[in-house]
Amino acid sequence: MSLADHGFAQDTDSGYDYLLKGKRVSFSIFGGPMFELSSVNDNLGFSSGGGGAIMINQTVFIGGYGMGLNALSSQQFVVDNVQYSNLSLDFGHGGFWMGYVHDYRKIVHFAGSGKFGWGGIDLQGNQLDNYRNNVLVFTPQIEIEVNVGRWFKVNGGLGYRFVSGVDQSVFESNQFNSPQASLTFIFGWFR
Repeated sequence: MSLADHGFAQDTDSGYDYLLKGKRVSFSIFGGPMFELSSVNDNLGFSSGGGGAIMINQTVFIGGYGMGLNALSSQQFVVDNVQYSNLSLDFGHGGFWMGYVHDYRKIVHFAGSGKFGWGGIDLQGNQLDNYRNNVLVFTPQIEIEVNVGRWFKVNGGLGYRFVSGVDQSVFESNQFNSPQASLTFIFGWFR
C-alpha cells in the first residue's frame, strides 16, 4: 500500500494559491544605535538606545528595541502628598519593533515603523527612596532612509510617543506623551 492510497501524497497541482507560492523569500538581520529628541515633563529630553530585527525580503521587519532617557535633574514632584525637589527623573522602555521599508533599492526611500514596549519612570533623590511607575509605550513614526552602502543605512524619523499607565497622583497624564524625532544608524547586509 502506498502513501497515495492514504491521501498523504504531495499534490503538485492542487489549485491552491499561497502567499509565498513561487516567490523567493530572503532573510537578513540588522541592528544599530537609536537616538530620540522629545518632550519629557515639559523639558527637552534626549534618549538613546538601540534595536535589532530580522528583515524579510528587504521590506518587512520585526525585532526588538530598548531606549533610555538621559536623566533630567532638579525636578520637583509631589509623592504621597510630600513635596520633593532636586529629584532625578529617568524614563526607559523596550519591547517590540516592527516596520515596513518602501522602494528599498532607491538611495533615498520612505519607511514606517512602530515600537510597542513597557518600561518605567523612576524618581530618585536624597530625600526620596526610589519611586517607580511602570508604563506601556507605543511610538508610531514615518521615516526617510538613506542607503549609504550595502551594510549601512541612516534613518531619520518623526513620530509620536503615547505613554499609558502614568501615575496621575504624581505626574500629569500627558507629561510623557510627546512628538519625537529620531535618528538611527542601521548596520546589516542589504542587497
